[in-house]
Amino acid sequence: RPATVDVIVSEWMGFMLVVESMFPSVAYARDRWLCDDGIMIPDKCSVMLAPFNFPELVDGVTGFWNSKPYGVSFSNLSKVALEQFLDQAIIKVLPKDGILAEPVAVWDLDCAT
Repeated sequence: RPATVDVIVSEWMGFMLVVESMFPSVAYARDRWLCDDGIMIPDKCSVMLAPFNFPELVDGVTGFWNSKPYGVSFSNLSKVALEQFLDQAIIKVLPKDGILAEPVAVWDLDCAT
């Protein structure tokens, strides 16, 4: 076994915790170099989920299509625009009053095992 280390500190988290697929390299380093009683920082992570209401987000995506630009109604495209927008990861800071229930952990990752 190669030389070991007592602590591994890594900033590997992407959005939704693992979407950017950076954890496998950290797990490799952990398995290869971390001593048996070593410490991982962070050692545990969770993905949290909560229902929310954020009308400004919806209005920002659909507002143009519902505004009759040039006097022409494109409102039928507002639903398509919103669906396409919601098909990707959205990173926003939500107003506190927009969180409708307490977040719950939907996935936990023990980085040390």
